[in-house]
Amino acid sequence: MLLSDLIIFIKKTQEVKSKKAFPWADDALGQYLTWAFSKNYLFLEADKDGISGLSIVYPLPFESDKTVASILPSDTGINSENEHSKELAIMDTIFKTETARIAMTKKFMERFPNWENQKKVASRKSIVVTLPNKYFKLLLKI
Repeated sequence: MLLSDLIIFIKKTQEVKSKKAFPWADDALGQYLTWAFSKNYLFLEADKDGISGLSIVYPLPFESDKTVASILPSDTGINSENEHSKELAIMDTIFKTETARIAMTKKFMERFPNWENQKKVASRKSIVVTLPNKYFKLLLKI
């Protein structure tokens, strides 16, 4: 799978669903995806029809202050030893199928085994919100 495949998937899905996920210009989007992949923060699911889900989740170096700027990607102070005690930013997610949603939620839970004890934040309509654990458990059942 190539970076260009991910960008095409994002753009096509935005046309059908919403432009809220991955609202980056193409050059910044490529850098963002490459950064997330290099840090193992990119979650991908594919089926016989191609990419069916894509999500980026990463630990935050500092506690969020409820501004979008405070949850943007940064490598400052993050390492494999402390990432499981940091807040998690659930920034961009696209699911095309129920199977992808469930598989990617399971991958997230495996990648961040302490997820239930970590604060999870996301940007919704330019407002930073906290996502409760029940949200992720519902993603497995809906």
